[in-house]
Amino acid sequence: YGVRESGVLFHVITPPSRGRLDVHLWRRPEDDTFTLLDLNNDWVGYVHDGSETSEDSVVLELELVTRSGYILPSYLQSRHRFVLPVRVVARNDAPSIVLPPANVLRLAAGSSKTLTNQIINVVDSDTPPNRLRISVLNLKEPEGAYIESSQVPGTPLHSFTMEQLNQDIITYVHRGSPDTQIVLKVTDGLETTGPVILRVAAFELQVFLVNNTGLSITHGSWAYITPVNLSYTTNAPEQDLEVHFDITSLLYTVPYRG
Repeated sequence: YGVRESGVLFHVITPPSRGRLDVHLWRRPEDDTFTLLDLNNDWVGYVHDGSETSEDSVVLELELVTRSGYILPSYLQSRHRFVLPVRVVARNDAPSIVLPPANVLRLAAGSSKTLTNQIINVVDSDTPPNRLRISVLNLKEPEGAYIESSQVPGTPLHSFTMEQLNQDIITYVHRGSPDTQIVLKVTDGLETTGPVILRVAAFELQVFLVNNTGLSITHGSWAYITPVNLSYTTNAPEQDLEVHFDITSLLYTVPYRG
């Protein structure tokens, strides 16, 4: 009928809802036509948007354009509409662990620190946090450092979920050497990452006096001792460590009476 590949036109009537058509020849947003020649040259593709869907579709109209001197039969002279189905085959995205800059966890020696999702994070677009399990491959010495849950303090954990990290209930408890490491891997139930190392740098805890104003009261009365009167801070302010005061003795001063 005198129709070349460049004369077989496909007009996009309804674009896909879960992706887009990628046509290398399109230069303007209003372009919505490609040819059989474009298809044969692999210039037309479908790009899925990554959503959790298994199918999509494109509504097209086919039009045939002849070379000069040829006439199509009447039943081929009009456009023909059809639906191009798209089947999306699910692919599992492997999880990956994201650690802080330089892969270092800093804390005061002998203290504990909550492992938030700013310290350990897992990137996996198709797995919910409660199914992302992080395993601790070391920290198995009885007297050494360990990881625990604030819901069961003192009991070492050898694995925990990303959901627990998001809840801020996972804590690293430092013991022993100031320079150690935490070896981790993560799985989504289908794929498991290789081990990654989070280095631990423990520094000596120092306590500094902030206020010691004393307390003035009248005889026989009482008053609260507040941080305005007595307070200390540490060289690990981001850990929000509690400073405890132990009362060892009470000193009485007898008023001088002339």
